[in-house]
Amino acid sequence: MKSGIDKLTDTYYHPDEETRPEGNRTLTEEKYDNLLTVQEVCELLNVRKNYVYWLTHRKKIPHIKLQGHLRFRQSAIDEWIRMQEIRNADTEEKIQDRN
Repeated sequence: MKSGIDKLTDTYYHPDEETRPEGNRTLTEEKYDNLLTVQEVCELLNVRKNYVYWLTHRKKIPHIKLQGHLRFRQSAIDEWIRMQEIRNADTEEKIQDRN
């Protein structure tokens, strides 16, 4: 008979996890994705709380509202950060093309 840890490992671990392309997450993986608080996102981005609240109010950053509390999926924030890099790089290319 398997212990609780073994059952959890069986439901979370996927043998082909290393070979799957990034972004193809299973429902089980999303289920165990870390939820970050506003403070943790502030520390991650090195910004003030007011700025994170402004981003959420303007719907510029992915977030979840749980009974009046804001939470952020770690994977969604990581992807959002990557998109900011891409968006900024595209903008710089357009500016250089104009010159």
